[in-house]
Amino acid sequence: MMHTVNMIHASGQGRSERHAQRIEEFLDAAERVVVSDGVEALTMARLAKECGAAVGAVYRYLPGKSALLGGLQLRAVRVLAELVELRLEGVVAPLDRVKVAFGTWGVFEQQSPALFRLIDDSLSDPKPHLDPEDRAEVRQFFTPLLWRCGQLLEESVHAGELRAGDTELRTYALWAAVHGAAHLSRKMAPEGPNAELDLGAEMVAALLRGWSTG
Repeated sequence: MMHTVNMIHASGQGRSERHAQRIEEFLDAAERVVVSDGVEALTMARLAKECGAAVGAVYRYLPGKSALLGGLQLRAVRVLAELVELRLEGVVAPLDRVKVAFGTWGVFEQQSPALFRLIDDSLSDPKPHLDPEDRAEVRQFFTPLLWRCGQLLEESVHAGELRAGDTELRTYALWAAVHGAAHLSRKMAPEGPNAELDLGAEMVAALLRGWSTG
């Protein structure tokens, strides 16, 4: 079976433009379902109803829910990576660039709630929503984003702002901090438009202070 990543790339490269456009339309509709009712509400039947299409027609483009969710997660990773780079423009100081990159998680939640929820659920829910092959392919596309964040940490080390250390471990520690902050702030943080962003920023700043050369 052709899985998520290969299927979507094939649609854009070797198949008709209309075929690729139809897949994007299905993904757009799936996003709307996630926003309104959550990931669990997203089924192939619900997607067909949302698009005014027969269920069999949906299966001609997407072989199942795993491929559908995988396609959405690929879109989410791409949007998140683009947002990181957009927010890094004009930021010069290496340590500030680290803070901006990891602070993007909270901004991403505000700007793209459905896509944020897809990545957030994949990190939080112990029950896998994707088949192993699709999950591995999505992870492959997430890896460059992690590498980019690690690169920013290493730039801060080379600039003398952070002590040398395990870059991979630090990258995961920072992502865990902002991910946990988003969950905690929904339940306990004071109300306000920037409550989640402030909590995540404080946790990132605390970790960076611990690794600093000062």
